[in-house]
Amino acid sequence: MNNENSTSKILIVDDEPELVELIADYLDEYDTIAAYNGQEAIDKIKSENIDVVLLDVMMPDINGFEVCKNIKNDESIDYIPVLMITALSDQDNKIKGLDSGADDFLTKPVDEEELKARIRSSLRIKNLHDELKRNHNELYKQQQIRNVLTNIIPTLLKQLPKEKKKILVNQMYNEIESLFNKMYLSSNKISGIQNLDSKNINTENVEKTCIEFMDYLGGSFTTNIPKNKNNVLFTLEGKTCPWGASQAKMNPILCNLTKKIFYDISSKAFTNISVNTIKTMGNGDDCCLFEIIKYE
Repeated sequence: MNNENSTSKILIVDDEPELVELIADYLDEYDTIAAYNGQEAIDKIKSENIDVVLLDVMMPDINGFEVCKNIKNDESIDYIPVLMITALSDQDNKIKGLDSGADDFLTKPVDEEELKARIRSSLRIKNLHDELKRNHNELYKQQQIRNVLTNIIPTLLKQLPKEKKKILVNQMYNEIESLFNKMYLSSNKISGIQNLDSKNINTENVEKTCIEFMDYLGGSFTTNIPKNKNNVLFTLEGKTCPWGASQAKMNPILCNLTKKIFYDISSKAFTNISVNTIKTMGNGDDCCLFEIIKYE
């Protein structure tokens, strides 16, 4: 969900067009969508990117409780806050609403300022939920990559001759790049870059791209432009190994994979470059340090 009000979609569900219109007027800073019965509401929730649902309890075909249960029990629908609209002293309906999964309530007649405050609160909750889910998915992918690289690949490498090991490292990098493009860059964390194609990497963003690639894998790197080293474009220093320092010590080829990542990204912005390995945690150093060197 975008934080801008104008892009937050509020679904108003009520069989009374006058009430729908009134609430839409109250919420003119948002993108409001109307549904006049339960089935229409369910259809629009599945077809639109809804951020909050305002749901009347009493409707002729499918009542608000059933609609709310449908929203909350359908695993294909991401979390959407549901605010149920009830009569002023309708305690029984509030209890039924909670049992059906409602997140909050509004009482009729709907007060404009209370409505706006509850919408803002619901959007904050949804935003936090969506961010938590994104972070969870990224961490899960990072762990998957680590498991493959640190548990499965080293066993294979022991059985391969040197030349085939190089081929496997290239294949490993290609798989990681594919995951990076699909899972990380799609979240727009690197401004202006859609994927790691050569046309998207340039001299202005190459350092940041290297760092954020490592961050995605679970590492922590910084960049620096050294003085008195004219052929060194920049250095990349890592305090946290993306593979885990202990795993890198047991499988130093993982450090070669880090070097390969930096080379491939940098070579999309510069020609005639190489990557010089100064330190690696795999060799027992206190950090990883790589130089990106350009030859005339």
